[in-house]
Amino acid sequence: GNCITSKPFALSFVRADLFAAPPDIETGLTVEKPDKQPINVIQVDAGSPAQKAGLVAGDTITAVDGVLTTSMSADQTDDVFGKDSLTLTVRRAGESKPRVIILAK
Repeated sequence: GNCITSKPFALSFVRADLFAAPPDIETGLTVEKPDKQPINVIQVDAGSPAQKAGLVAGDTITAVDGVLTTSMSADQTDDVFGKDSLTLTVRRAGESKPRVIILAK
């Protein structure tokens, strides 16, 4: 749902009905989660945990802790990012193999 800052990895979502969403304060990560599609990274704040983990704007998160993101709703995505540490499978434009990124608070 909405940005829930009480969780360590709550996310900001860019919704179809919103022009912009502020980045989450704790991860510095703004994403969009189209229905039945992977998670798209829209913005990564400088110096944030997301940037330190190696995420960049334009990345596509295809799995979180081994669970395909195409099967997650936006609310499920928000919930899974409540964990202290996540293993993200990320596809980046121009790279043939996905990369594994550990995002920890």
